[in-house]
This record gives sequence, C-alpha cells and structure tokens, in this order.
Amino acid sequence: MIRHSEISEFIRSHLWDDHEIYFTDVESVKEKPPYPFVSHKFTSPYIEQAHGPNIAFDGAKEIETHTTQPTMTISFTVYSTDRDECLDAAISFRNWVSFLLPRYLEDERLDVVIVNVEQVQDRTVFIETEYEFRHGFDVMLRTTNSIQRQTDRIDYVEINDRVISIKGE
Repeated sequence: MIRHSEISEFIRSHLWDDHEIYFTDVESVKEKPPYPFVSHKFTSPYIEQAHGPNIAFDGAKEIETHTTQPTMTISFTVYSTDRDECLDAAISFRNWVSFLLPRYLEDERLDVVIVNVEQVQDRTVFIETEYEFRHGFDVMLRTTNSIQRQTDRIDYVEINDRVISIKGE
C-alpha cells in the first residue's frame, strides 16, 4: 500500500536536516511558514502501469498475486518575496532532489525510486498588490504495489463413482 504521507514526511525531515527550509502541504496549512519555503502536492497520486498475475500454490491453496509498479507525480514549489532568492532556492532544492534524495531513499530502503526530475518552471503569481515569487518542478516516483487473493484448490473430482485427480501445479 502506498503511503503518500510517509513519503512527504521522509522528504520534509531530510530537507530540514540539510537546508533548514520549511516543507509544507500548502492546502492543509492555515498560515504560510516564513519565506522561503517549499510546498508539495501529489498531482498524480497513482498512475497504473501494466501488470500480470503471479500464481503460486501452497498445499490446497492457490495464491494469486498482482504486483504493479505504479508511478506518481509530486509537484514542488518554492515560495519567496524575492525573485532571486526564490529561483536560487528552487535550483538548490532541485539539485538536492536529483542528487541526494535518491541516496536517502536507498539508505532507508523505502520502496520508492525517482524516475524523472523535470526542469524548474516559473509559477509566480500576483496577489492583491504584489508578486509572490514561485518556482517549481515536478518529480515522478515509482513504487511497488501488490494485492493478493487466496482460493481453495480442487485436488480431485468425483464423476459417476470415478475419482479424477486434478494436477494444478
């Protein structure tokens, strides 16, 4: 099962340790943290990938497992009241995501890998009387997701007083 909140918390804690910059989900925070800060949102939380069944036998049980490697897109945006500070922080954060975050993910043995890191884009907005400078980029992650179903296996059938063995293995 994919736990998006665990991924967010993992990134938040490592980003704070390395850069002491706030990392928040802007949609759930009542007040914005001090500038500059980074927001995130899973814009595509589950992108299905092709998969197939894997069938195994355990005694009289048949276990069918479907394992997929779904991807997800997380969008990061750096906020600031200063254009240069915002762009510098966005580039620094993108470099951190590209270079250090994959190693942290590997060290923690999280079932998440970085597939692609997009380029930094200007996302600046005009709010009432002044600009809020925003620069951001998207990151595609991949994980594994498995579901299982277990069914009883038929070992034999009896037809007209005749026993027929069924070999399912």
